[in-house]
Amino acid sequence: MYPYLESVSSTAMMFSDPCVGDTNCDDKEDVNTEKQTVKPDQTKQGNAENIQPSTPTNNGLYSSSLRDEYWVVPVIIIASSTILILLTFEVFILLKSRKSMPSRRHLFLGQMLLVGLLSCAAVSLLYTMKPTPAICAVIRLGSGLSYSLVYSTLLAKMVFLIAQNSGMYLPATYQTLLLFFAVLIQLVIGIQWIVAVPPAVLEPLSCATTFQQQLHGHIYNMFLLVVLTILSLKFHRVRPAYREALYISITTVLSVIIWTVW
Repeated sequence: MYPYLESVSSTAMMFSDPCVGDTNCDDKEDVNTEKQTVKPDQTKQGNAENIQPSTPTNNGLYSSSLRDEYWVVPVIIIASSTILILLTFEVFILLKSRKSMPSRRHLFLGQMLLVGLLSCAAVSLLYTMKPTPAICAVIRLGSGLSYSLVYSTLLAKMVFLIAQNSGMYLPATYQTLLLFFAVLIQLVIGIQWIVAVPPAVLEPLSCATTFQQQLHGHIYNMFLLVVLTILSLKFHRVRPAYREALYISITTVLSVIIWTVW
């Protein structure tokens, strides 16, 4: 009835092993245990839980703060090169001014012109970044101020050359006040624009500013450019600093062409 029962005691029952003395049976047991013992890594390889998500590759051209547009890299290269050239020229002017000790009024207007050009290049870099309300506000205010600073400096310089040609001398204080109030008007216009129409971001990523609004924000700069063009064309042959007045005239004519095309 119990073929494998060998002995029974009061404490335990002992069963005999049917594979005792059989070598073939031992080999079969080893094979069976190998089949049952499977590596845990092999059982998990095909599971969906163990599939690692692919990480997005970055081509190195754009970062998370830059726009994903084809024109971003050329603008960054041109603007960065312009800033580097202007800073190099600034260092050259400062080193040269220590030796020659130029007039303060000429040095002041030249420095303000360099600041205006640097601000233009810096604002162009902001256009390559993904817009936020803060960036949109800085672009609104900075673009108008940078152009206003450039044109106001050229206007103050042209007024000084015209006055000098007429036998009058304009002190540095007058030039500074003229430049200050000319830039202050654009600053007030920019602040009023931001207060009246707060900056916002639209989808896809772009500032909520139409072309007409941008054009209205530069009306004062257009006025400065028109006045500067009239003065430069009428007095481009002033006797003192003839080349300087001629260069201002060329700059204003080129600016009018660029603004008209824009």
